[in-house]
Amino acid sequence: MCPDIAHTLPAPRERNPFTVSLYDPAHDRPAWDRALNHAANATLFHTHEFLQYHPLGRFENHHLIFRIGEEARVLMTGAVRETEGGKALVSYPGASYGGLAYPAGLSFHQAHHLVETLLRYARAQKFKVVT
Repeated sequence: MCPDIAHTLPAPRERNPFTVSLYDPAHDRPAWDRALNHAANATLFHTHEFLQYHPLGRFENHHLIFRIGEEARVLMTGAVRETEGGKALVSYPGASYGGLAYPAGLSFHQAHHLVETLLRYARAQKFKVVT
């Protein structure tokens, strides 16, 4: 074992700063756009133009906004589907890429907190599967 391994391990965890909410286009569009503009890995599949391409009712949209305080920091496109495993939060149908759109410099701890926040939200919303 490398004697310097302790220098590469994560530091003690801090408090989870993220909250998550369901995207409301009537209220959250400016926040979504700001977060999208600062995302290091966003694609056209996260844009309003793409998300509005599909006719209303084709998918049961379930896009999420992760915030620190009042500021939107991370976005996730998604939809609700019934699967063999039960109610599922799935990567947005029709998109070639899914997942979290996050700003540059996301730390290991922040990524851990995002996943923790997503899973807590999914359980609270009675999702049985996240994919």
